[in-house]
Amino acid sequence: MKKRTSIIIGIIALILDQLTKVLFVNKNMELIPNVLKIYYWQNEGTIFEITNGIKISVIALESIIIIIPIVIYLVKRYSKAKNNIILSLMLILAGAIGNLIDILFRGYVIDFINIANSMNCNLSDVFLIGGIILLFIFAIKQAINKKFAKN
Repeated sequence: MKKRTSIIIGIIALILDQLTKVLFVNKNMELIPNVLKIYYWQNEGTIFEITNGIKISVIALESIIIIIPIVIYLVKRYSKAKNNIILSLMLILAGAIGNLIDILFRGYVIDFINIANSMNCNLSDVFLIGGIILLFIFAIKQAINKKFAKN
């Protein structure tokens, strides 16, 4: 995969997140009974509602703290960075920016994915967590490859 493709995937992820938040406003439907629902929720907490009740300004600051280092890294290291790292960072960036857009323009984050009647999230959360998981997988793979290269 080319680096440009990773950037395009990140941009598409952000657009898809924002579109789904508009599509699922005030929509509630059960997709898989007791497992997966579309359930509109105005979340004033953080990802998966882990810290519900924290002031929205703190959450906006957290998003900015995630966004700035990633943008700096991508600008400074783009030519040297591996494609899989760029893809991971673009997914994390799409997730952080998607929720920051909600906070800045709505004052809350729109969640619409309900998992097992216990947590609500949105595509921004999925992209953010997915990007972090991919980053860890790529880091572990790189460490294993370096170890075997030494032997």
